[in-house]
Amino acid sequence: QGLPAANVAAAAVAEIQKRWDLEAAKVLTEISEQMSQSITNGAFGDAVKALDQFPERLRNEKWEGQANALRKLVVSAAEKEFEKIEAEAVRAATEGNTEEAIKLYSKAMTFGVERIVDLATEAIDTIKAEVESAQGEFAVLQEKSDYLAFWLEVSELVADKNYTDALSRLEKITRRIQSDDVLADLKKDVEEIRKLDGLKDKVEA
Repeated sequence: QGLPAANVAAAAVAEIQKRWDLEAAKVLTEISEQMSQSITNGAFGDAVKALDQFPERLRNEKWEGQANALRKLVVSAAEKEFEKIEAEAVRAATEGNTEEAIKLYSKAMTFGVERIVDLATEAIDTIKAEVESAQGEFAVLQEKSDYLAFWLEVSELVADKNYTDALSRLEKITRRIQSDDVLADLKKDVEEIRKLDGLKDKVEA
């Protein structure tokens, strides 16, 4: 006697599922081995890419869950490595070695883990902004120092009551000044010299 149709169908489904599981297990095992090697080498991005090779046709609920579990292992390993890199980067930045800090964060961006990429990108942007700000402050200090040295020369002309040459020299450098603070000092000095020049004219008159 033949088996009931329902039993035949169930047996066929079971056989299909068995073959599916065997192929999925084989493929995922191979991918897992690739991932392990990549993780050992610190190439977390390659581990993620290897997992992406798991065929869509094998991704049923069961095996999608297995793939996601492996992905979580990669992310966990990447985050632990990022903690070490971040500590080194923060120490480098604190010591003023911003290039090394950016290099370390850039390395973390290659991990291929979205959260880590976002954190590393934000950290790099912050470092670059701080460097730019520091460079701007240094430029202002340098310009103030240069102007002070220049003013010492101009002040000799003022002491000799050579106001016309003093004003001429100040006006010539006006276009070269970038700092608002230094420009304000220059304008103030120009006004003072003009007042002295006006008093000189009244005395001579």
